[in-house]
Amino acid sequence: MSDVSDLLERLEKATEGSRGLSDAVLFAAGWRINYGAEQLKGLSPEDLADAYDGGCWYPPGEKFNWIHGHLRPDPTRSLDAAMTLLEPGVEYEISTLYGLGHATVGLNLSDEGGPWSVRRKDGNVILALVTAALKSRSPR
Repeated sequence: MSDVSDLLERLEKATEGSRGLSDAVLFAAGWRINYGAEQLKGLSPEDLADAYDGGCWYPPGEKFNWIHGHLRPDPTRSLDAAMTLLEPGVEYEISTLYGLGHATVGLNLSDEGGPWSVRRKDGNVILALVTAALKSRSPR
């Protein structure tokens, strides 16, 4: 099973977001950290995130820049941070109708395998959006 498949399974089983789950989601979505500390070299991305709770975080495609780095996002606990996982131009919908957490990503990507929908009985729309966003980023 691939790393993304394992992560999707973890997201579906999660009852709430966490820092560790958010870091795994960020790395899977292509975010990077620029530490600049030689002693941290050779650590896995997850160990780096634990060893150094600062640094400058960068979304996919953005160049490293010490002055304009992003604060550490927390997409499994913040709807605003979860929204950063959506690729530009991708249409989405979220709902908590009837107490369900429902998210659909890629409404405009039917030619590419979308849309990807996730419905959670626990009503956690943030985890639903994160899961759908990662599914939309997986190889088609």
